[in-house]
Amino acid sequence: MNTRRMPLILMILMVAFFWAAFDSTVACASDIYIAQVTAGGSTGADCADAYAYTWFNNASNWGSKSGQVGPGTTVHLCGTISSALAAHGSGTSGNPITILFDSATSGQLTAPALPATGALVLSGYNYITVNGGGTGIIQSTNNGSPASLCSGSSYANDISSVAILANNSNNLTVENLKIGPLYTHVCTADDSSSHSALSPPGPVCVQFGGDNVTITGNVMHDAAWCLFGSGNNLNIGGNTIYNFDHGLGMGIDSASGSLSGVYFYKNTLYGANVWDTDDNSFHHDGIHLWAYCASGSGYCPNTTITNAYVYDNVFEGNWGNNINAPVFLEENIGTVWVFNNFFNGSSMIGWGTGLCNCNAQTLYAYNNTLLGFSNSDNIPGAMNLNNAIGTVENNIILTADTLISTTSPWLNGSASSETLSHNLYANGGVNSFVWCPPSGGSCDFYKSTQFSSWVSSSGDTNSNYISSVSGIINSDGTLPSASPAKGVGVNLYSLCNGQPTPGLGALCQDAAGNQRLSSGAWNLGAFDLPSLHPGAPANLSGSVQQ
Repeated sequence: MNTRRMPLILMILMVAFFWAAFDSTVACASDIYIAQVTAGGSTGADCADAYAYTWFNNASNWGSKSGQVGPGTTVHLCGTISSALAAHGSGTSGNPITILFDSATSGQLTAPALPATGALVLSGYNYITVNGGGTGIIQSTNNGSPASLCSGSSYANDISSVAILANNSNNLTVENLKIGPLYTHVCTADDSSSHSALSPPGPVCVQFGGDNVTITGNVMHDAAWCLFGSGNNLNIGGNTIYNFDHGLGMGIDSASGSLSGVYFYKNTLYGANVWDTDDNSFHHDGIHLWAYCASGSGYCPNTTITNAYVYDNVFEGNWGNNINAPVFLEENIGTVWVFNNFFNGSSMIGWGTGLCNCNAQTLYAYNNTLLGFSNSDNIPGAMNLNNAIGTVENNIILTADTLISTTSPWLNGSASSETLSHNLYANGGVNSFVWCPPSGGSCDFYKSTQFSSWVSSSGDTNSNYISSVSGIINSDGTLPSASPAKGVGVNLYSLCNGQPTPGLGALCQDAAGNQRLSSGAWNLGAFDLPSLHPGAPANLSGSVQQ
């Protein structure tokens, strides 16, 4: 044997081995087309030759072999698919599986009533991207309140449809998709007491359970809890959500354990009134975070959600009689940053716990604009604080019986501490300012004429009270040229400069993306310049029979 040829032969064998290994990981990296029924030659090569949906649902067609769905594959959904789809495999980091709604054929998942078990089921699989392409739709076309409960309703189905079900799925992305209607809620008599299928969370746009979930650029409507789940590093941004009960409901029920990283930003939410019910089974929240004991109630000191960022959002329109709060931080929430939000409550007819029920162990609330609808007696406070440590600066708070209130001690019994400065208050009622001592004891209620007493008790520095709201903000929350909110804020540039976005880095811009000053006094509120924010459509409320 010529031993001199051995290295060459060995090299060839090694190259062949590694190429085979490499090829097995990329062979599935292709485009596969799916439709409701077989089309053309049924090769899956394009929409004209698409596989039937049953091919997608067959686990044998998922894997790393050529022609299978695996890491790097884009599955195109062609035309109208009326049957549920279920994934059977995961992508990998850098090579996700993409489910793309084909725009040329108006790709969509549409049925009279999508199942409660999910129209697109991804549970247990990771690294999957669902991309609507801007035109993709998931919807129920004939699903809503039954005529037996709502006179005149003509819906043939009353199922709690779920658009995307992704429990135990990490590294999930849902983007550029239109979800809804899933269930059209017609009247207040359609409640969980009379209709057990409608018990919260009810119809859901995306039910998730995993880490690194991103939900961006979607339009979601006519569902109860549009987003519902649990996990770390949740990124929800740039969505329009309307005709809903909860925009995001997220929590943990455990004797111990924590979740970290919630980014809820640049979302527009309105029209919660259509989910009013006679039994208040759906109490409306824009974002609702909670951390309870395993029993689902009570305080457990080792259970928490922390590092949450709620910013650049617009909460507006009619939120009905069953509103709880646009921002509701309920129980044992750790560190939360709430900034650059426009709480436009001018069309709201009530709120249960405030526009911002900002209960967190450590709260930072900067440059928010809170506008209520009335300063009549017993209207809950616009900003309610229940914090171990709180910093509230550069906010505009207008038109409420209670403009700002503190509650102490913190829920675990520790004393609370609030740092308040550079805020502008106007048009408060008989309980304009409520101060509860950090160590506990009776609270002091101050009328608007007793602002100096509030300052003395709370230590609120460089803030101001004005009796009239005239000239403070425009109807869209921006500032008129002569607004008293201009040039009177503390400069927070050193706080946000160099910080990540999504996250605290966004504070260096206003809610519309205008750069804030690196030096000199900041303007107060969410919008720095008199330019229109990217708001919701003109019709900001749905209709519901009473």
